[in-house]
Amino acid sequence: MKTCELCGKDYITDMCNECEQNKIITREQYMNGTYTHDEYYGQIAEALGLSYNPTDCKILAELLAQDEMKRDSDPHLNSIALHRWDNMGLGLERLANYKNVLKERNEDNTPAVRVCIIKSAMRKALANY
Repeated sequence: MKTCELCGKDYITDMCNECEQNKIITREQYMNGTYTHDEYYGQIAEALGLSYNPTDCKILAELLAQDEMKRDSDPHLNSIALHRWDNMGLGLERLANYKNVLKERNEDNTPAVRVCIIKSAMRKALANY
């Protein structure tokens, strides 16, 4: 029997059922290569309620409305100026569950983390656009 580091519950398998059902991927799991960059930051975006339907998400719709997003062929979206990503990332801090979602995953609240969350959600939205 093990104790889940995230929620403190006892479990027998690799991860407790509650965390597995909530698809919590920790920073440690991402850093050791168990999950990809987009899997890790994508699940944070999902937990925050960032929709992959651009018309449902104000932050994403704002960028998709701009021609440069439609033409952008860089999968890392680096042709968009960093200050624009930084500004969009600031909106994440206003979400009620933002700090809790990061804490569950042992993640820090930094500009880089916010940009990665927004970019991951944007890549998913663009794939469905």
